[in-house]
Amino acid sequence: MGKGLFITGTDTGVGKTVVAVAAVLAARARGVDAGVMKPIGCGMAQGTTEHADTRFLREATGVEDASSEITPLGFRAFRAPLVAARLERRDVDLEEVLEGVRRLASRHAALVVEGVGGVRVPIRPGYEVLDLIRDLGFPVLIVARSGLGTMNHTALTAGALASRGIPVLGFLLNDGAAPVEDALAAENAEAASDLAGLPCLGRLRPDSRVVRGERALSPASVEALAPAVARWLGAAEKTA
Repeated sequence: MGKGLFITGTDTGVGKTVVAVAAVLAARARGVDAGVMKPIGCGMAQGTTEHADTRFLREATGVEDASSEITPLGFRAFRAPLVAARLERRDVDLEEVLEGVRRLASRHAALVVEGVGGVRVPIRPGYEVLDLIRDLGFPVLIVARSGLGTMNHTALTAGALASRGIPVLGFLLNDGAAPVEDALAAENAEAASDLAGLPCLGRLRPDSRVVRGERALSPASVEALAPAVARWLGAAEKTA
């Protein structure tokens, strides 16, 4: 499927969408045409046909791909896909998801795919986000919180990915909307790296534009993703 990168998180609400946008923009800064996807969106507001994350991905990156291509499957309930689909008496069509990724991957030189929740989130009975990542064959960037709790969550996520033999570039710390004490973030980066056996590829600090509700990122957020994107694209070029 070309040069793909899967963005997963240690939890829901950890900042995967912002990181996905920053990764796309950082790739473009290197002269690479990058697209973006969130194949499954849960929690679509009543009366809307576009998931809020999908709209942010589309508008903040400026891609011309349609919302239905960025997010082929959408569900109303803010639940795991397995549960959200059952509430609507629907099935998660995996082939629709995989075909959607193939289509956008063929259209762009590189594709950033945002997951749903964490890696153990169930999509269908017996099929989790881990399985989706494995089937796509993309390397992973883990998004983790900068503050307390991140050591355990990062190590558990890394272990789950390793159990499936999925390649992981490393992890990125994200402060979210509120700044985290620098000393604490540095301690967590070092300890989580030791526990997970992965490099910390940077830290994303609160983005004033995102905090204000804009569908755009500041240059600092894009720059924060430069090391991870360089690692991703460099590895892709070596294996091409």
